[in-house]
Amino acid sequence: MREGEREHSLGFLRGNMAVMIATGALWQFAGNAVWPFFSLYVLALGGSPEMIGIINGVGTLASILPTVVGGYFADVYGRKKLTAFFSVVLGFTSLLMAMALDWRMLLAAVVVDSLAAGFREPAMSALIADSLSPESRGIGFAAWAIIPTVPSLISPMIAGYLIDAHGTLLVLKWGYALTGIAALTAGICRYMFLRETVLPRTAGKSISTMTRTIASTHRLMSRNLWILLLGESLIWLGWSVASPYFILYGTSGSVGLTTTEWGIVLLVSSSARVLGFALGSLADRYGRRNMTIATLLLTSASSFFFLQSKTLSQVALVFTIYSVSILVAQQLSQALRADVCPTENRSRVYSFFIIWQYITRTVGSVLGGFLYVSVSMSMPFHFQALAALVCAVILVSSMAETARRQK
Repeated sequence: MREGEREHSLGFLRGNMAVMIATGALWQFAGNAVWPFFSLYVLALGGSPEMIGIINGVGTLASILPTVVGGYFADVYGRKKLTAFFSVVLGFTSLLMAMALDWRMLLAAVVVDSLAAGFREPAMSALIADSLSPESRGIGFAAWAIIPTVPSLISPMIAGYLIDAHGTLLVLKWGYALTGIAALTAGICRYMFLRETVLPRTAGKSISTMTRTIASTHRLMSRNLWILLLGESLIWLGWSVASPYFILYGTSGSVGLTTTEWGIVLLVSSSARVLGFALGSLADRYGRRNMTIATLLLTSASSFFFLQSKTLSQVALVFTIYSVSILVAQQLSQALRADVCPTENRSRVYSFFIIWQYITRTVGSVLGGFLYVSVSMSMPFHFQALAALVCAVILVSSMAETARRQK
């Protein structure tokens, strides 16, 4: 590759993207020591496997209304302030989780966390999309999903070892406290160093105007956006049904891994996510739709074969394929969305998508707990495999590659 080509391909790694990636790396270094073990934290605080799904579902449901308002305010007041302010708020919610004495207090903290995340998400998603050129969105979204995780690759394995040595409750309480401090630092840095990507609007700030504007968002949706909405809903539905139960099945199912061994599985799978960066680059060159379909098929197959895994090496291999494929599918669907959505309406359209994402995740979280407890421990993974396969079929049959990409 010639030097000029290299500079062009990596030119997005500056300005806002550099700030978001650097602060995200700090946040995730602490967060990845606790987030993968959330299901174990619920159990340690007296909850049941079914309660894991209910807590996730209630938290997701709480994000819907603030997402609507957040998308409008991001278009009216700008992306930077909302992204930075609610990053700070999320730091305080992590501290609340650290102080939880039982699953009920954890549920309350999760609801507050979800409210803050709902306000932030449309602004942050739009800010990242605005900060990437149309030509670099595939690799750009992949970079945002992958690069911040690199420093935290070792975090789950360290946490797993400490949990085996000192107990789930003590280790995860300290982990959530450190995550809160990291989030507060990230939010302050984002306020100081991010640059606004849109000019704040001076009109349309009344409650009645906001309500009318949000209610009319569906009119901004093209046919391709409706297809992507259905596809993304299936992606998130399957993910929310299965994802909380990988660790429970791996550590208490037919395999019976220790928490330290599950940390090794997470280390391997997280390390392999760098492949998503390469897949994002290939998608920019050869087609984001085709790459999304391919990763959905891999998601479906790996969800099924996870159930056939009997050893640590088999679990690590299959879970790695699943982690990379579902991550790339999620990020490329966002890149496809940006390709067909005009910049001036992006926050409101993104809010519309995120609302449906939250609805499907709420349903999926509750459904996953029911399937795991009342049907069989393997059923959430069969459901994930089917949802990914159906999504791939929809994209194959209903959507062509985007010829003209929005800026």
